[in-house]
Amino acid sequence: MKTRLSLKALLAACFFATTVAYAASPAVTSSAPVIAPGQMRSETAIFAGGCFWCVEADFEKLPGVTNAVSGYIGGHVVHPSYDQVSAGVTGHIEAVRITYDPSRVSYEQLLDYFWLQIDPTVDDRQFCDVGLQYRSAIFYLNDAQRKVAEASKHALEQSGRLRHVSPPVKVDSKSYPPEFQLEAVRNAEKEAVRYAKDHPSGKVLTNILPATTFYLAEEYHQDYYKKNPIRYRLYRTQCGRDARLKHVWGKARH
Repeated sequence: MKTRLSLKALLAACFFATTVAYAASPAVTSSAPVIAPGQMRSETAIFAGGCFWCVEADFEKLPGVTNAVSGYIGGHVVHPSYDQVSAGVTGHIEAVRITYDPSRVSYEQLLDYFWLQIDPTVDDRQFCDVGLQYRSAIFYLNDAQRKVAEASKHALEQSGRLRHVSPPVKVDSKSYPPEFQLEAVRNAEKEAVRYAKDHPSGKVLTNILPATTFYLAEEYHQDYYKKNPIRYRLYRTQCGRDARLKHVWGKARH
């Protein structure tokens, strides 16, 4: 079983044990919300970038984003649970539905920001989370979004910004005693960097898919980084998300 299932599931279970039972998650269609006259205009975008705790936290920092919620999309089971999705048996992907004010931030700008929050050079994983349910994806809600997303992906590939990126490393913990595992990882990372220099790629493996029904994740997953800041930071650090993003994007994220 992957690393994330034991770490994140444990953190989630600890929090869930201290809360009251919640109602079943409602299905939410992927269409943009209806805005009454006089209300602020809003539009919707759906992105997947591995752990939805992290993607939600990152997008809620972006000016112009008015709301971000965690959920599941793209599968074949109605009202999937977190346990089902994380086990990879429903076909769903962890994703975040974003509501934003287009007068303050455009869809193109959301995409530019999205790239910087993920590792687009890997398929069927993000950071320590491995499996189809953790792959990165852009879910378009209309043809206009599809065209913008495809153009953004093509531009990123052609820019050459990712040609230096080395593949994620994995060290078999059984092959090294605990005191040598950190050194083994560092050596593996150096070797991966050397390999990337000799075999440059820069290919973007993020999927661009039509949006289907978006199911809200359980309540204890929503705003997890606010409700459980210590557990969230522990998970994010242990998963190596920020360290990997630093390698992929360097100073571009700051």
